[in-house]
Amino acid sequence: MKVSEEQRRTLFELLRDHLDEETARLVLEVTVPANTELATRGDTQELRAEMLLRFAQIDGRITEVEGTMLRQILALHDRIGGLEARMSEVEARISGLEARMSDVEARMGGLEAKLTERLYKVVVPVLIASNVLIVAVATWIGTVVG
Repeated sequence: MKVSEEQRRTLFELLRDHLDEETARLVLEVTVPANTELATRGDTQELRAEMLLRFAQIDGRITEVEGTMLRQILALHDRIGGLEARMSEVEARISGLEARMSDVEARMGGLEAKLTERLYKVVVPVLIASNVLIVAVATWIGTVVG
């Protein structure tokens, strides 16, 4: 039953006449104001059902998102495993190249030693001999001409 504001004023006046004004005001303060609608048991049950439905929808969505995230994490895990395997292959190839480079450096050192040896045993004596020959020819020319 809805109570009008006029009915509330009348109640206040009756209470004030039989009780004191402070008590009458207190009684009106604890009663429902005029034009106020209270929720019924059916209203609260309907609201509860709506909330349970919404919670179920949210729970389903969370489960769906969890599944998607788990699939993405597993896919990333697989990709990382593939990258690790490729990195191991690259590291092995680099190690092989380093070994080959060490071999080339060793061979180059040996070649350098052989070339230096030949330089001192073959080229330098030839140069010295040719210089001696040039001096001898020049001297001979100088004596023949002069």
